[in-house]
Amino acid sequence: MKNFAIPALLMLVACNSESVGPAPDPPRFSVASAVGSPVSGSATGDAHILIFGDTVAERFSFSAIRHTTGLADGQFELFSEQDGGLRVHGSVTCVSVAGNQARIGGVVDQSTNPVFVGRGVLWTVVDMGEGAGAPPDLTSDFFLASPAQVNFHCAVGFFLPLIPVQYGNLQVHEPGADSFSSNVIIPINLFVFVPCAAGGAGELVALSGDLHLLFHFTADGSGGFHATSEANPMGVSGSGLTTGDRYQGTGVTRSSFNTSGVPFNSTFVNNFRIIGQGTDNNFLVHENFHITVNANGELTALVDNFSVECK
Repeated sequence: MKNFAIPALLMLVACNSESVGPAPDPPRFSVASAVGSPVSGSATGDAHILIFGDTVAERFSFSAIRHTTGLADGQFELFSEQDGGLRVHGSVTCVSVAGNQARIGGVVDQSTNPVFVGRGVLWTVVDMGEGAGAPPDLTSDFFLASPAQVNFHCAVGFFLPLIPVQYGNLQVHEPGADSFSSNVIIPINLFVFVPCAAGGAGELVALSGDLHLLFHFTADGSGGFHATSEANPMGVSGSGLTTGDRYQGTGVTRSSFNTSGVPFNSTFVNNFRIIGQGTDNNFLVHENFHITVNANGELTALVDNFSVECK
């Protein structure tokens, strides 16, 4: 596990790991308890993966259960060859299951490196099927994250690079679900650095408001699924800590994912804007990402246009 920053392109709530301020209030769809409630989805497994150009090995196991109440429970354990052998253990706090894919978040409660204790983590797994003829299951690496980022990942999902599992097996189950939609509002509080503000000296901007999340999932009856999401800020505003200028947080993020294992395609478009009072203090981030893999598992299209402006 590494102290990676979640990419800036992914959402207003996660412009980068340094720009996220105090933890937000709990999501408004939270309920009191999951004890005794029926299961609406689960993901379990163990895996051995290679990262960093196939030079570093990681091994992990986990069990994540989502209840019909919306809450989740479970545990995870990870061992990495990095840092002389890093061990991390934690509790699952959220999980979202869509077809053969699960997005999972949790919090670290034990580690050989005390720096990680109390930190949030998130990851994604894809169950590619069982049997000798099935392709390898897929998983992302584990990413350190703020509570807001963990909540967002389970509700809508970051685009995380997926790695084939070398050894092990991942299983994702969604009992009886062929369609699912969610409409969620998450309060956010964050700090964003606007480098062109304050006459070019830059300043931190404290923002607060709501993030509106829409998600829809449909299974097509032949083993495939289709997922779309949209997120946009609602009433997000704040002030520069140096100049006192007022700022507005605007933009929209949309994503789609269509798969039947293979082929699959995914599109992600993000527009993240912090608009300042006056001139020369507007921070603009744009990302347009698309990937297509054909039925043979071959990459046939990859587009990634990313830009950052401050003007």
